[in-house]
Amino acid sequence: IYQYEKLSWPSILSLGSALVFLICTNYQCIAHNFIHNPFFQSEKLNLLFSLLNSPLLGMPQCFYKLHHLNHHKYNNDKKDPSTGTTKDKTSLYRYSNNADLPEGILSYAFIGTLRTDIVELYHLSSRHPFVLRHLEIAFCFMPFIACYFLGGFPRAAAYTTVWYLGQVLAYAENYLEHYGATPGNRKTDSVSCYNPIYNFLW
Repeated sequence: IYQYEKLSWPSILSLGSALVFLICTNYQCIAHNFIHNPFFQSEKLNLLFSLLNSPLLGMPQCFYKLHHLNHHKYNNDKKDPSTGTTKDKTSLYRYSNNADLPEGILSYAFIGTLRTDIVELYHLSSRHPFVLRHLEIAFCFMPFIACYFLGGFPRAAAYTTVWYLGQVLAYAENYLEHYGATPGNRKTDSVSCYNPIYNFLW
């Protein structure tokens, strides 16, 4: 933050790109694996990790867990004719104008994080320890607040931009992981990707 003015634009863009990639990687690897396989035998250590990782995600870890498990449960389903929507909140078909085709990748990636129902996730996370849940929420704002008070609005705006693009990349990765699969077919609509480039990166 303090050295911001001394960096060249190529350096700033390179650093920003690296941070965007790390945010996406946190979602795809670290936070994701923690949901399915908590890292510690100690419940207290797992709660501590959940707290500390929340500001790195920019979303409470307990919210992301609910968001992600909903995706696993309904697995990129198509719209239900009776409700006109999908059960998977991140389904490629949820906001598509054609029930038989997935939404375009650009709108899915760039608008996806803005569609997240934070209020619903807050209510669903009521089983999470009350104090920890609210600490995770508070911790999510710490990077923004630190950037603002230590570097002013430009730093806070830069952080927000990097955070947002990290979400965009995570949604784009999810799109490409599921694009072309057949909803309802567990063999083709896999939640894993075996592309060598994907496995090299994540």
